[in-house]
Amino acid sequence: MRLIILGAGASLKEGVYKGLWEVIKGQDIWAINFMFKVMPYPPSAIIWQDLGVWVKFKADILRAADSGTKLYARPHDDYKNDPRVECYNQNTEKFFGRAGIRENKIYTGSMGLTGLYALSLAIAKGYNDLYLCGFDFGTPSVDCDDTHCYTGLNEGAERRPMIYRTNKGVREEVADFENYKSSEWKIFNVSEISNIQSFPKISYDEFLKEVKYE
Repeated sequence: MRLIILGAGASLKEGVYKGLWEVIKGQDIWAINFMFKVMPYPPSAIIWQDLGVWVKFKADILRAADSGTKLYARPHDDYKNDPRVECYNQNTEKFFGRAGIRENKIYTGSMGLTGLYALSLAIAKGYNDLYLCGFDFGTPSVDCDDTHCYTGLNEGAERRPMIYRTNKGVREEVADFENYKSSEWKIFNVSEISNIQSFPKISYDEFLKEVKYE
């Protein structure tokens, strides 16, 4: 099974410019946090951990769910009784691979990232070919503050260009992605500027060609 996971990294703007939305329409797509608001059509699933996503866009999220979009989230009292939201506990200590759902412990890495929550859940659900779009883990340099592919949806994060960096370089927590290396699945990082070096990187030209002519 193939899955496209959409993060919010600035590299996604290149894909959009090259026709990403048109080419991947109809594919299995998970949108992380606010990314469903960037898309011109509903994704297969919306996934979040931050309650702020739910509070800010609850009506839009539920409207998408009523049209067939699945909802995955960390448990919270605000939606614990809503059958449309499929909840899984997070954990920052251990990656359980395919057993994540059985253990009800979905790995988020030491920084508690929703991108890793999504990747862990996808693997637990049996996906074999995973394409990460907008997974930049920060910017190419400390001088660059172009952190997100959108503006205005999550201003707190947009104002923190150093969240994934220190003055000495990329934060050491990027090594959490190493836990996902396995012969059981394939992960491709569709971001040539990404600071994540754990997976093969492919360009948007390669990715779009592969999806279009599969």
